[in-house]
Amino acid sequence: MTDVTINVRKMYLEAGMAVKNLYSLPDDHIAVELEFLQYLTGRIIELFEKGQREEASNLNELRDEFLKGHFSKWAPEFADSIIASTSEDFYHGAAIMLKGCV
Repeated sequence: MTDVTINVRKMYLEAGMAVKNLYSLPDDHIAVELEFLQYLTGRIIELFEKGQREEASNLNELRDEFLKGHFSKWAPEFADSIIASTSEDFYHGAAIMLKGCV
């Protein structure tokens, strides 16, 4: 549990997301972080549609903070590592898509 992992967990809690596999995967595992981004995006849309624009805006700011302050700092290098080391088309393509999205 590094400071980064603890900060990521705090963001999950702040957003109200319960990690499905808590303690079986590190909080800063790529799968959990992508799940968090999906959760935030879904909640933002849901709140916006309900007219709860301030709450939606707050979660959008949290998502931006997460993307810019954490995820984008390591995910492109992670994707490059997969691209360079795999011969599996699925993982190669997934890494290219991940890098393109970040």
